[in-house]
Amino acid sequence: MFDLTPIDKNNRLQRDYFFMNLAVMYRTRGTCPRLKVGCILTSMHRLVAAGYNSSPPNQPHCEDVGCLLKNNHCIRCPHAEIAAISNLEHRYNDLTAYVTAQPCYFCLRALFMAGTKDIYYIKSFIDLDRDELARSFNIPMIQMPWPYKDCKDLIPFDSEAYRSKDNGIRTVKRETPVI
Repeated sequence: MFDLTPIDKNNRLQRDYFFMNLAVMYRTRGTCPRLKVGCILTSMHRLVAAGYNSSPPNQPHCEDVGCLLKNNHCIRCPHAEIAAISNLEHRYNDLTAYVTAQPCYFCLRALFMAGTKDIYYIKSFIDLDRDELARSFNIPMIQMPWPYKDCKDLIPFDSEAYRSKDNGIRTVKRETPVI
């Protein structure tokens, strides 16, 4: 379980927020204009793989030729979770996933097969089949509090910008988003 305060007692970014910030940074490389997603996989608090949704090498990108939709879901780009899993160097049985958007049914199944035990995400989507699958796999999917509601406005935490006098989170508007 994660601490709701992004800054720890030593004035460092708390681990769960640190890894989610990395996922937010990875999502900037995504090439699907419908939703850019980043995924970080960790084992024992160490980063072991990362990915973002983008077309395979030497294939056209959604932003260049348009999305390929099936059931209102883009299938041109492998999802960030699949990209991260494909970047794993070996098998793990204790992975934690940090994903900027809640995994779809197929990505949840792939994360489970890769050894994922916990999934943290920011943006949620309604998918009753996925939720039922998560319960059957006994994988907690935990939505992290984030100061920006819209994924287009996700930016990394800046410890000074987000620290208030009581060590809580406060919302800071930026003129130009980092992403």
